[in-house]
Amino acid sequence: MQYPQKKKDHTGDIESMIWDKEALKREVEGYNDNHIFSYRKLAKRFNVRNKSGEVAKNGGQIVKEYLLSQNVNLARFPSKRKSENPVPRRKKRRGTGGECTMPTEMSSLELKEQLVEKLRTEEYSIGDMIVPKKVEDTKKLFLFLIF
Repeated sequence: MQYPQKKKDHTGDIESMIWDKEALKREVEGYNDNHIFSYRKLAKRFNVRNKSGEVAKNGGQIVKEYLLSQNVNLARFPSKRKSENPVPRRKKRRGTGGECTMPTEMSSLELKEQLVEKLRTEEYSIGDMIVPKKVEDTKKLFLFLIF
């Protein structure tokens, strides 16, 4: 017998958290369409705290879930990730201690695809072909290399 999977909830019980929810809702409803904002910055400004009274580390998630539960239309606001020039998300390399991060290099597959594309558009040139791409008779070539 299979049980239905429960939807994961990373925000907890929002109603038990203490912060000015109505002011947040009024502010977001007052925004114009296509207004770009950050849920995380809203959480900091409205002092979103978790059940134990600490500043919530996932405050942006909590704010978004609260607004969705209050039937605020969030689809009218664009996402930074879905714009014409999306921000690339790459894995970061961490230095010792973890406080210093730097972007990782391209994978070999990405590098190869980029190189092939530049060769195809003739941005790069590999010169003239001197050796034929296909060898006709490999037996003769093998015998030639041995002797």
